Amino acid sequence: LGEVGRVFQEIAANLKELASTNEEVLACIQEVKQCVEPLHRTAAETVAGSEEIAASTEEQYSLLESIAELAVKLHGESDRLQQIIGDRVLESRMVNLGKRAQQLDLERVIDQSNVAAVAKELGVDAFGITDENGVVICHTQKDQLGLDLVKIGKEYEDLLKGKVECVITPIKKSETEDSYWKYAHFPRVKTKGIIVLADKMETILSR
Repeated sequence: LGEVGRVFQEIAANLKELASTNEEVLACIQEVKQCVEPLHRTAAETVAGSEEIAASTEEQYSLLESIAELAVKLHGESDRLQQIIGDRVLESRMVNLGKRAQQLDLERVIDQSNVAAVAKELGVDAFGITDENGVVICHTQKDQLGLDLVKIGKEYEDLLKGKVECVITPIKKSETEDSYWKYAHFPRVKTKGIIVLADKMETILSR
C-alpha cells in the first residue's frame, strides 16, 4: 500500500507539473496572441489602404486614359480644321488669281506665244484658255492642247453656260501626265470659253 501511495503521489506531482506547464504554454499562447492581434489589425489596415490606393490609382489611370483619348481627338480635329482652313486660303488665292486672269484676258490677246508669260505674271505653274466649246486652244503644257474639258465633267459645261462662277478641283492626277495638280477654272469675259489655272502639288505644299 505504501508503494501504491508513493506511485499515486508521483502521478499527482507529474499532473501538477503538467498543469503548470500547460498554464505556462497557455500564457505564452496568450502573449503570442496579444502580439499577433496588432499585427493582424495592421495587416488588415494595410490591405484596406492598399485597396484604397489601388482604387485611387485605377481612377487616376482611367482619368489619364480619358485625357489621352481627348488629346488624340483634339489633335485630329485640329488637323482637320487646319486642312479646312488651308483649303479655303488656297481656294481664296485661286479665286483672286482667276479674277486677275479674267482682267488680263480682257486687256490682251492670249495665245500660245505669250501664255507662258501670263502664267509667270500670275505666279501659277500652268495656265491655259479654251474655245467656246471648252476645248483647250493654248496652254503652258502643250500636251493639254486639244483637251475637251466638257468631256471630263458636266461642271465645265455648267461653267460655259454661266450656271456656276468657277470650278475648283481638289488635288488630282493630271489628265495627260503622271503628276498631281490643283485646278481652278473661270469663265472668259471677252468671249465664251474657260480660263484654266493650275498649281503642282509640290508647289502647294511648299507654300
